[in-house]
Amino acid sequence: MAPVRPPETENAISGLVLLDGDHTVVVTGEEDHQDTLAWCAPGPDGRPRQFAAELRFAPIRRGQHVGQRGIEVLLDGRRVGELTHRMAQRYGPLVDQVLAGSGRPGCLARVLDGRPAANGQRLLEVKLRLPDGPAAHAPGFGAGGYGAGSRPVPPPGNQRPRDPGRRPNRRPLWIAGGVGALLLVIGSTLGGDPAPAPPPDH
Repeated sequence: MAPVRPPETENAISGLVLLDGDHTVVVTGEEDHQDTLAWCAPGPDGRPRQFAAELRFAPIRRGQHVGQRGIEVLLDGRRVGELTHRMAQRYGPLVDQVLAGSGRPGCLARVLDGRPAANGQRLLEVKLRLPDGPAAHAPGFGAGGYGAGSRPVPPPGNQRPRDPGRRPNRRPLWIAGGVGALLLVIGSTLGGDPAPAPPPDH
């Protein structure tokens, strides 16, 4: 089997656990971070540029959900926007999962020319590649590299995933077996047929 090649990005992937990139998710608030995004701007040919972005929990800064827990997007440690409240709710479990494993969640990000601004220049926009949903996809690429095995996604509700390294508790089985054997011995002793009498002497 041929080794999986890491995605081509213009910054370092090392240290990030990249989530599977099944479809495009928009980032909001880039207009507040145009100075930060300036170095990521597409070249004269207008082709989008691809980077590795980090996802981090942070309070939402815009909209009706201001102050609630959201997910901000960083390029090389600098904020460039945030996910919408809906997308933060959707991908929060995956970000939690990677953080619980002491990883830094990330994904592929494309920077492209967007809508025209008031000054006539086009605003730089960021679009992320993320999974279809946390119920179907876990992190697919390992920290510091690419192609590490995926991790199980926590089940919904209050269920806790079983630790695959933990041996099942078999104590109730051998206790029940011992009690059953003891009852069998007692039953055969008390309820068995009496021993045959010796033949009479002639």
